[in-house]
Amino acid sequence: MADNLHMPPPPEAVDVSNKVVQGVKILKHLDSLKNS
Repeated sequence: MADNLHMPPPPEAVDVSNKVVQGVKILKHLDSLKNS
């Protein structure tokens, strides 16, 4: 069980987190366009 702690996360988890980060960046960009 301890061996699993040192393994990198599965590619799916990385892909999902990247999509969340991209979504947040897009929302912030759209929000800044509305405020300008």
